[in-house]
Amino acid sequence: MKIPIEQRNREILELRRQGLSQTEVARKFQLSPTRIYLIEKQDAADRSMEQRRAKLQEEIRAADDLERMWPVEDLIDALGSIVVTRKRLVDHFVAAGKHQISLREFMDICLDGPVEGLDFMMSPLLRIYGIGKKGFWSVVIGLTRMHLGNRCNQEWQWRFVKVKQKWGITGPTPYSSGWECPNTANDSQRRMRRIHLFLPGSSSSPRIIIRVSEGRQATPMLSSSPS
Repeated sequence: MKIPIEQRNREILELRRQGLSQTEVARKFQLSPTRIYLIEKQDAADRSMEQRRAKLQEEIRAADDLERMWPVEDLIDALGSIVVTRKRLVDHFVAAGKHQISLREFMDICLDGPVEGLDFMMSPLLRIYGIGKKGFWSVVIGLTRMHLGNRCNQEWQWRFVKVKQKWGITGPTPYSSGWECPNTANDSQRRMRRIHLFLPGSSSSPRIIIRVSEGRQATPMLSSSPS
């Protein structure tokens, strides 16, 4: 029976810590020594990022300052967002020529705002190319789990409540442990309409689909194929 890759990699790293050579470990797992080297290299990078994140989180907690400007990459790394989301955020801010951002501004991109030329509200975070629902909640969960300082924690909490209300969530948030799908019992009973917003590029480019149900705010989704 083939073991999961994460478990395999943990076993590889443990054997290397016990003193087995890369060649010996590679033979045991039927891999190349180069592959063992790459697994160790990634583990070292992950550990370095964990240390960096812990240091940045402590600096943010100690500052407890909504208006202080932080290097964009520092704030993003402190959140511990998933890899794809981190890259999309960094690329977005680099393209915008924005090198620093305050905690207040970063919190606020999670809240709905007016979409120019359209008659509905949508989070600026979800308008960033490549940030889907999983990326959005990766940022929200990162802010929620961080100790931002007493004042900043309070500021984030009321925003977090608004985000959950907007998505109709009463329990745990999506992509966090213990997630339960909120308020889905009557979804099929609601009349829905869709607004398709094509992102720049060809007709096959990813697009945002805005689902609007009667009596509720717009719920954004992502689609990569035409319907």
